[in-house]
Amino acid sequence: GKLLYVINDAHQHGVTGLATSSDCGRIVSGGMEGEVRVWRIGRQTQSMDASMKEHRSRVWCIKLRMDDSQAVSASADGSCIVWDLTTKTRCLCLFESTLFKCIVYHPDE
Repeated sequence: GKLLYVINDAHQHGVTGLATSSDCGRIVSGGMEGEVRVWRIGRQTQSMDASMKEHRSRVWCIKLRMDDSQAVSASADGSCIVWDLTTKTRCLCLFESTLFKCIVYHPDE
């Protein structure tokens, strides 16, 4: 493949997690500072649609639901958060005294 676009300074301390929507029209990124950001991707433009700050530490992993309506993020702070990508708000949050490094949606989701 070839490089199509670059989003400079997507996160202050670097991108640590990344997921794309099924139509490649959106990217959801996670950063070292704990933010989850939603980006609209066009042929000529890339713009931030939302910035959601709930994690207190590095975002390790982000996965999108099959219908692209939700995303789930896992953080080094021991939290997993389910995000509604329509309203750009938290739907569900799980805090544990463990380290979540990878997450997946069940195939039936």
